[in-house]
Amino acid sequence: MRDQLKTNFLLLGQSQDYYWTFAYSTYVADPNTTDMTAQLVPQILLWMFLDMVSAAEHHIH
Repeated sequence: MRDQLKTNFLLLGQSQDYYWTFAYSTYVADPNTTDMTAQLVPQILLWMFLDMVSAAEHHIH
């Protein structure tokens, strides 16, 4: 599950970690960056969080 979340959300289907590492580092260094990949960081994190919260495992008490 964890690898699936990583690949589907953080890496946007890509196989190399450097994609997310670059985007996140660029965004953290300058949240107003014009780099289009880095601008997606907040939205990607939101999508991943919403997917995790809606997962069946989250609703088990």
